[in-house]
Amino acid sequence: MLLSAILPYLIWLAIFGLLGAISGFGTQPFTVQVRQTILFILPWSVIAVVWFMRDRAKEILKMVIFVASATALVHLAIQLFDYRAVMYDAYWRSAEGIGEYQQYILYNKVFVRALPKGIMLMLFCLIYCFSRYIIGGAGRQNSRLFLLLYFLQFMAIGITFTRSLMFSIIAGCALAVVFAARTSILNNMAMKKAFVLIVLPVVFVIALTAAKSNIIEFWFERVGQFSYDQLIFSPYTIRGMDNLAAISAISDRPFWGWGEFTYPYAYSLRATGSTDIHPLLQLGLVGGIPCILLFIRLQWVLLRKFWIYTRSSIDLLNVSLPYLTIITTALFVINTIGAGGTTSGPSLIAFALVIGLMVAEVENSVHECA
Repeated sequence: MLLSAILPYLIWLAIFGLLGAISGFGTQPFTVQVRQTILFILPWSVIAVVWFMRDRAKEILKMVIFVASATALVHLAIQLFDYRAVMYDAYWRSAEGIGEYQQYILYNKVFVRALPKGIMLMLFCLIYCFSRYIIGGAGRQNSRLFLLLYFLQFMAIGITFTRSLMFSIIAGCALAVVFAARTSILNNMAMKKAFVLIVLPVVFVIALTAAKSNIIEFWFERVGQFSYDQLIFSPYTIRGMDNLAAISAISDRPFWGWGEFTYPYAYSLRATGSTDIHPLLQLGLVGGIPCILLFIRLQWVLLRKFWIYTRSSIDLLNVSLPYLTIITTALFVINTIGAGGTTSGPSLIAFALVIGLMVAEVENSVHECA
């Protein structure tokens, strides 16, 4: 099942990524093109690594949650105590590697709106802990731990001041509740759901306001800019111009693409190069519309087959539901709203980890029940 879902996408992406590097259709140097292709392909091997270590799946999961939680704690400490000297290494490669915009916000802004390098792992950990909490079955002590970790990640992601991440949190938690209710796993949990969905965000606001009173004001400022930033296909925003340029380039080569992850300079609508292309449009630039469809099919096949397979057993569904919620959130929210995605780099590593752990845990549950 995994191979039938993943291999067509990876083969298509690899072929056209390498063809683009060799043929030079675009403008990226050969070494840059090869490196980007590797970043879009190699992380998928994490699934195989987890599969071969499936007898230690629970230990791997604990390590993943530990890393995500440690990242959240470090990020909260840096932001709340304003340790700007270490922000270079925490959020960017080095002091010399940051651009003018990063330098501006570091030295001139009250808050630094930056993302930890493991932000997608943090988001997936939050959704996992929330799902585990509402479906129960983990014991009272573990249930409280999941609730605590959920709150930790909520605060850490909230202090990034990133609206798309907060929307992903809301969508992921809502999907978890819907899935649990639709499969009858959610029983007599109304009080807990009310506590998590209503009380904790209020606690979050109170805690952050107590730590720094103008944090909430900054959030209101960010929310007020939403109407501007949502114009992801507008010629009046940087992101919009990049996406329109990418669409124009894909329309000229809809089946084959350009073999690279950015549009050729001839399509640019501004003086500088691209900075924030929609993740699915990036795939279209490499391998055309078929590459986009193969990636969507990959996630849909995983979601659909595991959903059907695990519904035959309430125990298997209980194990897989948090992972299915994460995959659904990635498919319908993270990879579609145009502000980051799970198509390459650290975000893809986190996504592959989720898939690998889901397969491993379901396989282990089958053997335990046999």
